[in-house]
Amino acid sequence: IKGEEVGIGTREPVQDVARVLGRYVQGIMARVFRHETILGLAEHSPVPVINGLSDDSHPCQALADFLTIREHLGRID
Repeated sequence: IKGEEVGIGTREPVQDVARVLGRYVQGIMARVFRHETILGLAEHSPVPVINGLSDDSHPCQALADFLTIREHLGRID
């Protein structure tokens, strides 16, 4: 599949990807389409999983927006 390295949920089961990555890293930030993929990673991973982007939400973008506002406007009370 062009553009995909792992094929999470298609070529490789989410559970296997979570377990293997968890052996190499101290945390996983995943940008996926299906929010269920994030939930599956979190369920099977031995390390913390951060939702970098899913069809449900984009929490890292919201945090980045907040930090940019604070940087440009100063304190946010």
